Amino acid sequence: MQINTSLSEYLGYYKDKRLLTIFLFGLSSGFPWVLIGSVMSAWLKDEGLSRSMIGLFGVVFSAYTINFLWSPLLDRLKLPLLGNLLGQRRSWILLGQMVTFIATLSLGFITLKEQLFLAALLCFLIALASATHDIAIDAFRIDSLDTTESEKATAAAAMATSGWWSGYALLGALPFFLADLPSFDWSQIYFVLAGIVLLLMLVTLFAKEPKSHRELTHAQLEREYQSKLFANGNSVWQRLLAWLAVTLIEPFKSFFTKNGVKTAFALLAFIFLFKVGEAFLARMSIVFYKEIGFTNTQIGQYS
Repeated sequence: MQINTSLSEYLGYYKDKRLLTIFLFGLSSGFPWVLIGSVMSAWLKDEGLSRSMIGLFGVVFSAYTINFLWSPLLDRLKLPLLGNLLGQRRSWILLGQMVTFIATLSLGFITLKEQLFLAALLCFLIALASATHDIAIDAFRIDSLDTTESEKATAAAAMATSGWWSGYALLGALPFFLADLPSFDWSQIYFVLAGIVLLLMLVTLFAKEPKSHRELTHAQLEREYQSKLFANGNSVWQRLLAWLAVTLIEPFKSFFTKNGVKTAFALLAFIFLFKVGEAFLARMSIVFYKEIGFTNTQIGQYS
């Protein structure tokens, strides 16, 4: 009886609207990998580019491996206009989606083989925007749950992961089904994909910004740093140095203090190497499928 009750309570977590929002934001995190990964690889292969050139396009994914370098800034920098309208988290998410939408739409207008460098720049722009909005999405998920709701943290993480794979695999199958239709080519498919990004932007607009005590915590830390760095005074440059210390030094100090220097560097190395390997492997798998004779529809069905 106790097991059934526990299971019922656990399933009840997924009725929480916040978890649904986290799932939908997961879609937004996974979908850009379709834009610059699987679909771009298929397009490059169909244009007759070499494996080495297709693999080289994987460099654009480097943005995902180093986004921790600017992640503290997303806590402190408030976007003009969007920040007031949507709040700290949603404003950064929407900005990333807007840049992704514009770059995706632009890919539909280019002639790939003749404008390869421009295509690479647009793909890198999508990766940069996506890697940045992933930071805000993770922060949104953390802020959405109160410290007293630790039992929902696992469910939230599961919804985020499920959303990511749904965005990458389920939404990512659509362009491959379209590619085998005579009325669609890859450039036109990017217009469809831009439309999907536009729909994902609606999620951000209608989501509820989570409450946070972030600003109070930062203000307190700034006062502490200011008192440590300067015996007295409250000039503009003193406040600026305290702001920079809280923004850029405190997050890394906390990370290394909590995990230890060796473990912290090991974690960073693992994340970097895993992301690099994942990016190149995902790209080349599409090339492999095409070389052994899979149609686009079959790739959409099975991959």
